[in-house]
Amino acid sequence: MRPPLTVRSFDTDGWVMVCASYTKTLAPDYRIGWLEAGRFGETVRQLKFASSIAESTLLSEAVGQFLANGGYDHHLRTLRRRYAQQVDTVRGLIARHFPAGTRATQPTGGFLLWLELPQGVDTLALFHAALAERIVIMPGSLYSSSARYAHCLRISCCHEMNARFSNALIRLGELAKIQAGKAQELLPTA
Repeated sequence: MRPPLTVRSFDTDGWVMVCASYTKTLAPDYRIGWLEAGRFGETVRQLKFASSIAESTLLSEAVGQFLANGGYDHHLRTLRRRYAQQVDTVRGLIARHFPAGTRATQPTGGFLLWLELPQGVDTLALFHAALAERIVIMPGSLYSSSARYAHCLRISCCHEMNARFSNALIRLGELAKIQAGKAQELLPTA
């Protein structure tokens, strides 16, 4: 599958910079990435030199060899399979333990799920209730300046699928049901 075009692919004058890293896909501690700076290339090179004169040549060379020898491609295929399985497992837990009417959709690629809980559920309140139990979610209100996604949340499925993660997800579903019950109580009766 070809990745979607970036904004940079439409830039003919070098105004758009592209930066990326291997932090999320290879190892967070490596802090190795790249920047295609277009017309700002020389300025960026000077700033980079001034901010970090010495980088680990050994680490950079090792990552370069890993890329050149196909290790990274194999690593990504393995991650994609694992994340796809984990997303399916999480979807099953959501279907069993979250309020009726909860919809889980997966943005293209990756290991995230976007949940739409029943209307009236306040995921910011759910966030605080979950955080009190050491469960971290991303409430939908962070993704819009309006209240459009106040009943939505984002869940990451990249964590190890162990009992701790599963129990946290089940508990989150229980907390979501409590929020859904409160939302039902506030609806006008006919």
